Amino acid sequence: MDTEKKQHARAWLAAVVLALAAMIAMADKTLPMLLMEPIKHAMALTDVQIGILTGFTFAIAMAVAALPLAWLADRYDRTLLLGVAITAWCLLTIASGFATNFTALFLCRLGVGLGEAALMPAALSLIADLFPLRRVARASGMLFFGVTFGGVLAMVGGGALYGYLHAAALEGTLPLASDDAWRWTTVAFGAAGLVVAALVVTILPEPRRRNPAMAAAAIGTPEAAGFREYLTATLPFILLLVICLGMSAIFTVGFNGWLAPFFTRTYGWSIERTGSTLGTILLVAGLLSPFIGVFFNQIVRRWMGREAPLAAISLMLLVILPFVIGGPLMSNGLWAAAAVGIVIAISGGCSIVISVIYVSIAPSHLRARITAVLLLVLGLISGAGTVVYAGFTDIVLGDPSRIHLTMSLLSGLLILFTAITSLFVDRRYPAVVAMAKEAELRHLGSGAADPRGHELSATN
Repeated sequence: MDTEKKQHARAWLAAVVLALAAMIAMADKTLPMLLMEPIKHAMALTDVQIGILTGFTFAIAMAVAALPLAWLADRYDRTLLLGVAITAWCLLTIASGFATNFTALFLCRLGVGLGEAALMPAALSLIADLFPLRRVARASGMLFFGVTFGGVLAMVGGGALYGYLHAAALEGTLPLASDDAWRWTTVAFGAAGLVVAALVVTILPEPRRRNPAMAAAAIGTPEAAGFREYLTATLPFILLLVICLGMSAIFTVGFNGWLAPFFTRTYGWSIERTGSTLGTILLVAGLLSPFIGVFFNQIVRRWMGREAPLAAISLMLLVILPFVIGGPLMSNGLWAAAAVGIVIAISGGCSIVISVIYVSIAPSHLRARITAVLLLVLGLISGAGTVVYAGFTDIVLGDPSRIHLTMSLLSGLLILFTAITSLFVDRRYPAVVAMAKEAELRHLGSGAADPRGHELSATN
């Protein structure tokens, strides 16, 4: 019994350390979004270049590194992999603070993204082996709360630290230039992450793998052929889904990514005030979003008499449309912040409902790969979000100070397009779900071996 209690405590301690790693990853990813204006001023960058640094670099990194790093996590010491990855991205975060031009900062941010690509595959794999199945969801929830609090830490903590350093530099109490406050804020966040890297390699255990991975299905085997066959059969629906969710992803990344410059340029807010306001919004919205998503999904299910997650997404987007269009045009910053909070909370609910789509449009034996393909493609599309918004401001409007029009007009168009196409795609959703169930029954009936090493049949 004592041994079991120790293992239980050790597992939860590991979950806390992994949550800290997720928090640091999100903080290092989010911090430049808050510091866009001083970075832009220091290097004389355009909005498009800033958009590339804050969104596109991470999309490239995930596309290049996610699958190879997941392969390493399946085969080698995950604790060591995480320790190396966290150390690498934190050192590159520190290096970002010393970058003097766009190219240097781009390479540093790209390296941060490459390092962070190792986090989720390794962390989720560790949780699956540290906890019994009934507790995996709860432990994984800690990981995703770490992500939420990482965004809050970047906004609130980053804003407060930047404000302190900037004021101290102006007063002469610290030997640094006021224009370098963003640099030392970045360095401080990177240094804090090195502490988490040390915790990972000293505290985090490398548990025995509960289900050692079987050899991956090679091209030409029945399993691989089944994946290609199913993907081909559902390709028209998948393409429509990617178009629909891709526009939503561009909105989410672009809108959220440019919120800090929107408040500083439109209302003259300081970075400290912007950070504390957005941090509070992210915290409250992050706590409410799961309940909002479930609420709308249940309403639409009862109304339509079936699972209709795409229709639920459409309804949520139509609800936030007036706030998306009107919020950025308000003359009062606090009212605009309230509208932004509503938008983030309800659009976050859409993300919860999207998970229902992922698990229902593919049979269980192909679900991970279908989901991986969708996440990879949508991740690449979403990476363009900050660049698309920047291009609209720089090229279409021709004036960075008119960012409020970008936040209103472009966001409204993306939301309206997604809401309409979601209803169109929803008409095909039941047929694809039925196809997935039929494919799963055929797979079970074929007596295919499952990963636990025994035969499956239609009767077990």
